[in-house]
Amino acid sequence: MNLLIIDTSAHQCTSGIFNTGRDAFLSEETVDLGRGHAEHLIGQIERCLQSAERTYTDLDRIVVSTGPGSFTGVRVGLAVARGLALSLEIPLTGVNTLEACREHARQMQGEQAIAAVLDAKRNQAYYQLPARAPTVATYDDLVGEFSAFEGALSGSGAKQLTALLPQKLPIVHELEAFPTRIYAELGKARKGNAEPPEPMYLRGADAKPQSGFALERADG
Repeated sequence: MNLLIIDTSAHQCTSGIFNTGRDAFLSEETVDLGRGHAEHLIGQIERCLQSAERTYTDLDRIVVSTGPGSFTGVRVGLAVARGLALSLEIPLTGVNTLEACREHARQMQGEQAIAAVLDAKRNQAYYQLPARAPTVATYDDLVGEFSAFEGALSGSGAKQLTALLPQKLPIVHELEAFPTRIYAELGKARKGNAEPPEPMYLRGADAKPQSGFALERADG
């Protein structure tokens, strides 16, 4: 089975073709963009297919990151994944970045309880404690949330959080984006979503509509 993996949830734009029979990537490409996922993603996917000696019709499933992360990046990745899955009539599976963050830490650290903390800017973090739903809060509020936590932290907000905690929790990694293989491993055993996966934003967009620029209507 050939999986197309797409992750545009952070500053990187990543695609890969993962073959489950070989348990390996046939091709993979990551570009550190910051912005501009929309201009690069389709070309990147086509280069991965060419390098893997595959075509779109050889794909059996698409796995896409659903956020939280870059609002624009998440939208771009999901839009492309949905369009391809619909046109190719293949399953589409979503994997959220907090889940990927925790799974990557688990593979590095073992079975210790792990919480994901991804910096969301504006003194906020996206986070997920074991057996809890993903959410967003200020770092100050997280001090109370993590007051009784005794595991390890992972993600780009881990260092900032542990500096505020009375107990200094170990940090497994401080990554914002995760190896493409993590998405492949989480997505390959799942069935496609009954409905297209939705973006996981957890808060409103950073960009706000401008006000005060409306032109006065000219009489006559």
